Amino acid sequence: MQSEQQILLRVLSTGYMGSRGERVVSERIDLGIAPGEVVMLMGPNGSGKSTLMHTMAGLLSPLSGEVLISGKSLSKLRMKEVAQLLSLVLTERVDTGNMTIWEVVALGRYPYTNFFGGLRAEDEVIIRRSLEACRLGDMAQRIFTELSDGERQRVMIARAIAQAPRLLLLDEPTAFLDPPGRIRVFELLQDLAHDRGLAVVVCTHDVEVAARHADRLWVVGPENGMRVGTPHELAHDGTLEAAF
Repeated sequence: MQSEQQILLRVLSTGYMGSRGERVVSERIDLGIAPGEVVMLMGPNGSGKSTLMHTMAGLLSPLSGEVLISGKSLSKLRMKEVAQLLSLVLTERVDTGNMTIWEVVALGRYPYTNFFGGLRAEDEVIIRRSLEACRLGDMAQRIFTELSDGERQRVMIARAIAQAPRLLLLDEPTAFLDPPGRIRVFELLQDLAHDRGLAVVVCTHDVEVAARHADRLWVVGPENGMRVGTPHELAHDGTLEAAF
């Protein structure tokens, strides 16, 4: 694993504007993620995990501080530039109509295509490699809506990596999966991070499976606190038991 930081959260405070004004969710977070590192973002419901994830993705503006990816401040980038640096896989099911797996994964190339959305030969190579990385190479012409939940999740991960991002963010990617499916998704994410040098952040409640596949855990606790460490460290010191 390389020593440089792919993503930096610099004195980051997150939250949103509510009916009574500014609502602070987390404060003054200083953390970094290296290329090839898998970080699991964990904590009880309402602890601010999704708010932090959405701020890291640029969907919410920081209350203060900044998010930097490869040294570039997210708030100063255009949408297309952000899409070339990070990919986001959300929990919500996606309406794809009658699109094939190939067509869904090809959507990941939109930050690089021309005005008419035409794919170049190099785009098709990246799409094919993304399908193969997610073990979908022989399924490319199947209709997305006919797939199982586990297969759909692998397609959405393939679409995300087709963007060729530096950072991959996933919000509860195993929410609809059975235990074997959850394990396969976490193994896939671990392989993608370590083989491609991706920085991967997964927001999850799946403590047991996630802890086996994380390089580090970020555990959001009460009163805006966050504990950071390896799964072994945070299990040994009681952080995981206290959080859940």
